[in-house]
Amino acid sequence: TTAWSVDCEMSVKPSQYVYGTPITDWVKDTFTLTATGTSPTPGSGSTLERFWRRAGDSVEVRWNYYQTNAGSAGSGTYTFPLPSGLTPDSSKLSIWGGGGTGNYGIAQVTSAGAFYTGNVYITDMNKVAVVAGNETSVNTIGSTFLPVSTATTRYAVYAKIPIQGWSSTVVS
Repeated sequence: TTAWSVDCEMSVKPSQYVYGTPITDWVKDTFTLTATGTSPTPGSGSTLERFWRRAGDSVEVRWNYYQTNAGSAGSGTYTFPLPSGLTPDSSKLSIWGGGGTGNYGIAQVTSAGAFYTGNVYITDMNKVAVVAGNETSVNTIGSTFLPVSTATTRYAVYAKIPIQGWSSTVVS
């Protein structure tokens, strides 16, 4: 008779694949409020914080600016920077008349006791700006509309923007 033997090696380990849309935890950092002209100077008692995370092929960003004392208005439209190293994917952006990009988020502004809501648009390839209004006026926030030279000013801005090189498919 002839004897046979079978050797088998088996290993169990975690999969190297993550299925579904990649969404990361929120990252908190700070930002500098800038402008298309001279950047404003925040008033004393100001808070500038930014929260961001990856959501598929896009970045979600929340900017919070709050001050209790007036600052210096600077000049031009106020801009809120994307986190360093992130560039919007121009192939996924909608363009509207005048060369600006379409609506990529929402904003709430309070200034001198008045409340405004707004839309977020991309001003260049790594900053956003806000058009805000209420029942009496609408304009782009900056040195001449809802400026930081008014005490007790708050900007709460949210945007979701597609990022170059990011995909919403499976991450391995």
